[in-house]
Amino acid sequence: MKQRLIISLLVASTLLIYSFGYLPFQESGMAGIFAWSWLAFSFLVIGGNIYGLLSQFSKPVQLKKSQAVSRGKQVKVRG
Repeated sequence: MKQRLIISLLVASTLLIYSFGYLPFQESGMAGIFAWSWLAFSFLVIGGNIYGLLSQFSKPVQLKKSQAVSRGKQVKVRG
């Protein structure tokens, strides 16, 4: 899962860097709206991938209910 997020982050960053020179930010009308919305969407994609990577490092390891019962321990499991 971590490899998929890293690859997605690299691809999205590469697309943003490559397309930044070609997007018509100074234009008015549909071209300008498209350029700004494409930029906003790319930031959402990059931010989502960064959030996914950071949330993988902070997940605590939890036993499933079936594993806890089979080991003879009573562990409260959220979720």
